Parts: sequence; C-alpha cells; structure tokens
Amino acid sequence: MQSYSFTTQEILDTLSEGGVKPSAQRMAILRFLMENRVHPTVDEIFKALQPENPTLSRTTVYNTLKLLSAAGIIRCIDVGGSHGARWDYSHNDH
Repeated sequence: MQSYSFTTQEILDTLSEGGVKPSAQRMAILRFLMENRVHPTVDEIFKALQPENPTLSRTTVYNTLKLLSAAGIIRCIDVGGSHGARWDYSHNDH
C-alpha cells in the first residue's frame, strides 16, 4: 500500500481551492482522508481522530464530509447494505 504525506500548507491549499474555510477539525479530517486511502466510514474517521481531537464529534465528522464532498474535494462511495457510505479523497486525483 502506498503511503501519502501532506504538509499543512497543502491541506490549507486544498481547502482554499474548494472554497472551504479551514478549521482544525476540517484540516484533521481532510488530512486523514488524503493520507489514508482506505475508503473509511464516518465512524472509522471519528475513532481514528477523536483521541487527538477530544472535542471532535461524529456530527462534526459527518457535516465536514458533506461540506468537503459538496466542494468536490472528496467523494462519497455508497457500497450499499449494512456497509453504508464510505469516503474517498478525490481532489485532482492526487
């Protein structure tokens, strides 16, 4: 599996290109998706980020994913059934 690493400036630039105002939580969620190309669920993202972001909620993760998706930075992959929606970084297919 290929490893990805992005600088804070690259995260900020990606948000800016999508017209999304940066916040610490938005940056953490986007960084996770950019660096972990495993098509995670909302719950997987929340569980991975919450220990270092104690104020993070599942609602914030969900709302941020919807915002980033509307901006074209990420995409939702609906695998159907009990698996639910998964998320993928898709901006410019980096």
